[in-house]
Amino acid sequence: LPFRALADEPPDAFIDYPAKASLAPETWTADIELSAEDDIRVDQVTFLARVNDGAYQEVPISPDPERKNLARWRDIHALDLAGLGAKDGDTVNYFARVRDNAPDGGQMTESSVGSIRVLSEETYENLTRTQYGMEELLQEVANFRQALEDLRTQRKALMEELEELHAALRAQGSEPNPEQQQRLTALRQSLQQYADAAREL
Repeated sequence: LPFRALADEPPDAFIDYPAKASLAPETWTADIELSAEDDIRVDQVTFLARVNDGAYQEVPISPDPERKNLARWRDIHALDLAGLGAKDGDTVNYFARVRDNAPDGGQMTESSVGSIRVLSEETYENLTRTQYGMEELLQEVANFRQALEDLRTQRKALMEELEELHAALRAQGSEPNPEQQQRLTALRQSLQQYADAAREL
């Protein structure tokens, strides 16, 4: 039977969380859940964000080259509103740019644009009281922020250990031994658990 070559389709890029438009205090670090898919391989991901009509700031994100499924990628990017220079009354726009591994630089796709309306802590708390009419919610917000911070600390430690293991593998110039492979698998599973836990908050 004759073979027919299939066209290499461009990748897809998504912002899975939060919703397209959201509110956040100016001191928050907002967790942006991103995902991408391709028919062959997701090769490069870049997160872009800007305040109001300013220039977009780009943050390259390198998908783990050792991940099991090269065609799918998912991660949570921590968007530091204060670090971006956002203040009360500003709007932060953001999106993801994804490239696949096609020749000549790869095919590129951009996600839809999400936005965060930045409020002062006082305005945000007053809005929360107005909307929900209960002081307990403020404590829930504090608990939520602490839980996110704990998860970020755990993820940072996992990523550092994963990078050290990748560096060791590059230095030895050979396939991982059974012990190293077991540790790679455990680290990837822990990172997946982090993503699942962050989504459930």
